[in-house]
Amino acid sequence: MALLLLFTLNSCEEDSKPLAPYAGPPPLSDLLIEGGTLTPRFNWIGGYVTVFGVNRGHYARLDSTLQWLIISEGNNLHYPIKYGVLPEGAEDITELYGGKFEDFIEDSTYTYWMVKEEGWNDILQHVDKYIMPAITDSVHSYSIDDTLWINTYQHLQKSCWIDAFTNIDMSSIKLRGSFADIVLTETDSCNNVLIDWTIIDQSVQDSLVAAVGLCKAATYDPKKIVWEIWSVDTVDNQIIYGKNNVISPPLLLGQSFPNTWVFKQFPSQGLERNATYLFWVAGKDWDQENHLRFTKYHSYITFNTW
Repeated sequence: MALLLLFTLNSCEEDSKPLAPYAGPPPLSDLLIEGGTLTPRFNWIGGYVTVFGVNRGHYARLDSTLQWLIISEGNNLHYPIKYGVLPEGAEDITELYGGKFEDFIEDSTYTYWMVKEEGWNDILQHVDKYIMPAITDSVHSYSIDDTLWINTYQHLQKSCWIDAFTNIDMSSIKLRGSFADIVLTETDSCNNVLIDWTIIDQSVQDSLVAAVGLCKAATYDPKKIVWEIWSVDTVDNQIIYGKNNVISPPLLLGQSFPNTWVFKQFPSQGLERNATYLFWVAGKDWDQENHLRFTKYHSYITFNTW
């Protein structure tokens, strides 16, 4: 079933053309969904509505795929609407039709829809049918087989994928070095990754490391450091860096550890999209200079984001 939302705007420029059947209020259009969050705000054009709904998947329907359904009779749902926040005077009727309110899940598809009062009354006469935007506004609504079609003066719908945070292209990951086996795991709540490692150098008994860092580059570049921390100690009144294994796995980029010095703070916005990064770990016996694939007591991993 095609999900492309089509809007037909009737022109009033020529007297010879018939007037739009629902001239007056504009059609519902331009549903805007706030990005970068799992609790987005929704805004649109075309006036206030009676019902706003969210379904899991590609279809709008009054069934168990409902994730949020709110109503304020008399077209009293005002924009913007924030997901999960019940507007004043509105009622949550999700469970009435077999649904259940849930948090959004990153990298999942949802369908957002709204109807004015007349359109809602039509839906109540066809509660077992899919709800779709009509390709014509010449009639108020019509039913064909398992689908109820409602014109754009009464109904607006949009299906899209929740992609609030930076993703990792797992096929791009490349591990180099014989010191540690490094593993990345995506998070679904921020622009960050969880990084774990296992020391594979049989001459090293410690699971901790002395320094870690992140560059925004395919090879190590001191001009493109994004985050870097080293162990720190004072010996004979001199500060010594990178000579104690104190950093434990797993870690989130930007995480703080006791007895370390942060040479470069991790950016508050996290990882960027469409970038290449290099993350490295090194033990206390590393030469503190080289970042090559054959450097002893040092390993690194590169990955792309999208």
